[in-house]
Order: sequence, then C-alpha cells, then structure tokens
Amino acid sequence: MIKNTLILMLIGLSAFGQTPKKRQGVISDTTTYIISKETNSYKHIEPGKAIGHIVLFSDAGKSTAEWGEPDRKITSGDISVSTWYDEHDSTGHSLTIYAGQLTSKRHTVDNVVKQIRITSPKYKTINDVRTGMTLAEIKTIYKLVPHQWAGRKVYDDVRAGIAFEFDGQNKCTAIIVHAPNALF
Repeated sequence: MIKNTLILMLIGLSAFGQTPKKRQGVISDTTTYIISKETNSYKHIEPGKAIGHIVLFSDAGKSTAEWGEPDRKITSGDISVSTWYDEHDSTGHSLTIYAGQLTSKRHTVDNVVKQIRITSPKYKTINDVRTGMTLAEIKTIYKLVPHQWAGRKVYDDVRAGIAFEFDGQNKCTAIIVHAPNALF
C-alpha cells in the first residue's frame, strides 16, 4: 500500500525558470545520455531514458544538489518520491522523481532515478506529444495498453518506456518515463 501510494505521488522535477546547462548521465554501464543547451533538450521527453536533465538510473541526489530541496519528499525504506512544483505552488505543474535501489549482478546502487513524472506541457517528445493532448491523438503515435491504477486512467507503451495519465475527458494530465519493457 505504501509503495503504491509513493508511486502515485510521482510528479516530477521541472526546469521552470532554470537556465539549461550541459548535463551528462549514465543510463547503463555502456550508454551515456548527454543533454545540452544547443539542442534545447532540457524540455525534451525521451521515452525510456529521460525528461529534461533527469536521466533514468542516474543518481537522484544530483537533482537535489542542482534544484534545491524538493517541495515535497516522501521516503519509505529504500523508496523515495521527490516533487518540485512550478514556483513552489502545489496547484501548479510539477515534476516528480521516483527513486530506489538498483540491483545488478555486480552490485546494488541506492537512490537511483527509476521513474520521472511531469505535468507541464512545456515538455514534449520528439513527436510533439505533451500533456493536454487527447488519448486519441497520443494513440496515433504510441502503442498504448490501458491500466486502471488507484482510480487513475493510465495508458502505457511498455516497450518504449512511457506512460500517460488521463482525466475524465481523456486529456493527458501527466507523462511518466520508465525503463523500457518494464511496467511503470
């Protein structure tokens, strides 16, 4: 129950008002993802990899070091959910980082980014998918599987590593980036 509640609270860290800088994060042992000011990718959503400066499987503590303390943080055991709100207003857009342990054959790493959730329409995929779009519009681009999750309507393209939350009018209210081929 606590884990589900923490997952539901994913509401991501956004770069509201922040100046983009060159960022680098490790996605796996062999892949590096670089975000730079020149490509304007600080507002880019890359399914299965990143939202803006936040890269999956990177050190979640770096977000706090760069953006300051989150407006809201919940920790339970080895799971933490950190949320930053636009201008610190909890009624505005938000970005949430869901962090936890990552265990491989070689070692365990604490506090890595496992999911990222954004509500701002400023962030978009390479195909211009962003919050505010309809379910029908997003279905033309992604292969979505529906989920009913704690009263929320969520559609997930598991293979790509991206999920979408929708309201009662089938408008996208949040985008979640997660590991490809893994349920969010």
